[in-house]
Amino acid sequence: MKTIMHADNWVEIPAGECLLGISDEQAMHIWRQMYDRGNYANLSEADKQRIAEIIDLLRNNRYTVAAHDDGERLFGTAVIPRFAYIPQRRVWLDRFYIARYPITGKQLAAYLGKK
Repeated sequence: MKTIMHADNWVEIPAGECLLGISDEQAMHIWRQMYDRGNYANLSEADKQRIAEIIDLLRNNRYTVAAHDDGERLFGTAVIPRFAYIPQRRVWLDRFYIARYPITGKQLAAYLGKK
């Protein structure tokens, strides 16, 4: 019987360049989805202005948990979700292996020596 560590269960990913992060276009698409799902178009102008201010603070890493006076009123929580992204860039990765199939809890337990 093959165990989870059998070579047939793994795929080698060769060393090389890959893209890390998301593009500005992808980030804008995510922002648009957040606005649409948050019903942004139907908010009051005051709420839209406050959101714009919070976004500016987030983009400039100047927003802190202590500065959330309007957070509960606008978002139903005292913690404003932080949407920060890693700008897309090329990085070099060494060779690595990834499981060919999802690893089950039973397989993990067997690998860890648990019953």
